[in-house]
Amino acid sequence: MPLSPWVARQLSKRFNDAHCFVVEPINRMEFKVKDGKMDRLVNLSKKTCSCCEFQIDLLPYSHAFATISKCKREAVEFYVDYYKTTVLMEGYAGSIRSIGHPSEWDTPPHVKQFVVLPSPWRGQARNPRRRRIPSAGKGS
Repeated sequence: MPLSPWVARQLSKRFNDAHCFVVEPINRMEFKVKDGKMDRLVNLSKKTCSCCEFQIDLLPYSHAFATISKCKREAVEFYVDYYKTTVLMEGYAGSIRSIGHPSEWDTPPHVKQFVVLPSPWRGQARNPRRRRIPSAGKGS
């Protein structure tokens, strides 16, 4: 798959939501999207939407999907590379070396002399206990 399973699920939900929107072109790259509640402005060249979801996730949101399908363009053009599985696999392609047991480490003597202790434990802060004043009808 070109995208991770989580991203594929998110995009399929957003794509299904995009069918009920009305898209009106403003110019070649800007569109007005009516979703029933509010009108949104989508700019495909800047990859922005007035709902800010396109900018936050860096994936096309439902408003952007509606405009992408209106322009008859591929949605893959608007995905950020780090959601693609090829980039994910490249991150794990390098070898990971074991650091071994601490007794095998070559630690300089000036570093070995430092003793690092945890900070002192002080307990959890609490509100002071208050005495309850019973109401007039209740006993002590």
